[in-house]
Amino acid sequence: MSTKTIKQRIAVVAVSALTAGLFSVVSAPVANGALITSMNIFDNTSAGGIYVVAASGGDASTSQGLVASPTTAANGTGLAQAAAMYSNGVIVVGTTATVAAQKISISGGSLVSAATCTTAAGTLAVAADLTSCTATSASTTRLVAGIKPSAAGTPLVITGYDNSANAANWKITVTVVAAGSAGSFSASNSSIALTVGGGAPTTANVDNPGAAVAANNACVELYYDLKDALLLPLTGASVIAKASNSAMALTIGGTTGTLPIVNNTYSSATYISACQNAANVNKAVTGTITLTVDGVDVATRTVLITGQLASITVVEVATAVRNDAGTTDSYYGPFTDDAGITGTADRSTGAWYPSHTYTAKDAAGNLVAADVSIDTTTLDAQVTALGDDGTADPLNADSDLRTGGLTFACADTSGANTKVKVKATAADTTTIYSNAFTVTCAGDAVNYTASTDKASYNTGDVMTVTLSFTDKSGKAANDYGLVSKASYVGTIASGAIATNGTVTGPSSAATGEAASGGKKAYKYIIGQDTGSYSMAVDFPNVNNSTYSQSAITVPVTVKSATTTVSNADVLKSIVALIASINKQIQALQKLILRR
Repeated sequence: MSTKTIKQRIAVVAVSALTAGLFSVVSAPVANGALITSMNIFDNTSAGGIYVVAASGGDASTSQGLVASPTTAANGTGLAQAAAMYSNGVIVVGTTATVAAQKISISGGSLVSAATCTTAAGTLAVAADLTSCTATSASTTRLVAGIKPSAAGTPLVITGYDNSANAANWKITVTVVAAGSAGSFSASNSSIALTVGGGAPTTANVDNPGAAVAANNACVELYYDLKDALLLPLTGASVIAKASNSAMALTIGGTTGTLPIVNNTYSSATYISACQNAANVNKAVTGTITLTVDGVDVATRTVLITGQLASITVVEVATAVRNDAGTTDSYYGPFTDDAGITGTADRSTGAWYPSHTYTAKDAAGNLVAADVSIDTTTLDAQVTALGDDGTADPLNADSDLRTGGLTFACADTSGANTKVKVKATAADTTTIYSNAFTVTCAGDAVNYTASTDKASYNTGDVMTVTLSFTDKSGKAANDYGLVSKASYVGTIASGAIATNGTVTGPSSAATGEAASGGKKAYKYIIGQDTGSYSMAVDFPNVNNSTYSQSAITVPVTVKSATTTVSNADVLKSIVALIASINKQIQALQKLILRR
């Protein structure tokens, strides 16, 4: 239906019908002479006409002020019918069947008057508050009702019972809008959101995650689909987009732009692109973009376009694995699903464990993407090559891929290279080098010692037992070789430990656990019995004959948490006190004799 036709229909004021008195008289031709197919709504009267509730309850009835002719495809059938109307209109509905005891019930509105409920036969009963009408005896035609809404913004719900002794057979939910609301922006019916690429958002009016930030030389897109209160497109509306930062260039629908402001006439859903302008290529640009519709600001978003790569920072997070078995890849986990096996874990599932992580930033300090390579001039006999490089992609929806990761090829020796660097190329072709960082290489644990955090403990104390694991070169073991796992669980046992006193003990999981920097600490609660004890420490996954490692013992001393005094101590103190008194008496006697 055209906008012009809608406006012509709105022009007829329903009040003219309220004073007519006889609703079987039609002042204008009827547009539709029957219920809309598969619905319970009579369509609008012809342009310039008023609504009709036919005296016979027949099909000559028509509505007035429906926003548009409902269709079953768009507005549903049965208990899920919908329509939209103006607050000064009248919707005319009718039951489907022509059987006894038909009923129409109203919420959010009422009958125009008692006379606007009709049927050709049977006895009518109209509620005093005009919220329902019923054919109380057998009727041979449908029950028809003319209904007015309570107010704009209040849903009008009409429920029909083709046989009032049974459950509802149909229901119409009507959206009621002010007569002057056509063509005015409706925030609830429109959809405005930041999206990647400018398409519709996943949820209307909700920004897609990460869409407020774009990479260097890309753009942020603000999607908009503008509708009025009647769910009709705002065709012809004036649209203006403004950027707070003059370094931005705005465009509509992907066209080329150079200025921080752009305008257009709305025709259908599209998007605004906010990009770096020509003078700010490769520079970080941030600010707000505001969408204005017909002179009113309807949406504002803060956005960022990052600059080009300016720095790379690498952090050592684990001791790497020395190459004493021909390959070290299995220690770090699958970097990618190289085998093509469905379900195989890889970096995207967090199953890859690099020894180093890295982040990249632009000159303004914003995180940016980077794919690095090794600076070969910093390699040596200890660290011979870069292994896998997991690209840093801070805008990735997968959190496992946002921070970069690195593994390294180590020689079959334990040691470190403290001057390793990686590099990457910026958008302007400049080579960017990372900080100099350390790569430490070590073998799996083949020996261990144990120590406690105190020389002795009071009853009830928490004891920390620290295991120190070393490789075959006597260096701290790497952070990947398992020291305890299912079927080879490490044990720490002593009579000094309370029953169920394990706070944190060696892992029994299938995935097991490794040391960190050659160390692993466990905690236990000391029992209530004092004395000297032996603590047995046994890690079967590390034990071996080649390097003469087996279970070890560590002494543990437990004292009472409260101090007690023995009879012998008391007697000793008394004797000492008497001796002290005797000395004082003798000294006093000498002083008296001198006088």
